[in-house]
Amino acid sequence: MKPVFDQTYEPRMWRCEECRRVLGVVMRDENRVRRLWVFRVDRDDVNVPETSILRKAPRGLFKVHGCDCCHGVECSMCGAFNRWNMSEESFRVMQFIHGLL
Repeated sequence: MKPVFDQTYEPRMWRCEECRRVLGVVMRDENRVRRLWVFRVDRDDVNVPETSILRKAPRGLFKVHGCDCCHGVECSMCGAFNRWNMSEESFRVMQFIHGLL
């Protein structure tokens, strides 16, 4: 099933904390929950696909599709491990949607 994205939220680049290489993008799903999409290949700013391509989520572009958190994506440039967690706001929205609140 193809994901549906919040069209009002521009994808945000997710970068390596050490060298600032683009490792993926953060986009909101149809429930406005922020999720991380990790690229198969790290990118520099010039080689990041356009928003319309990111929202189509082509199969070969991402190695991780819409995760809530990650505990270590390695940067191919500097070798640093990068963590990402959804914001507290997004976590509460997700709990509400799933009837946990």
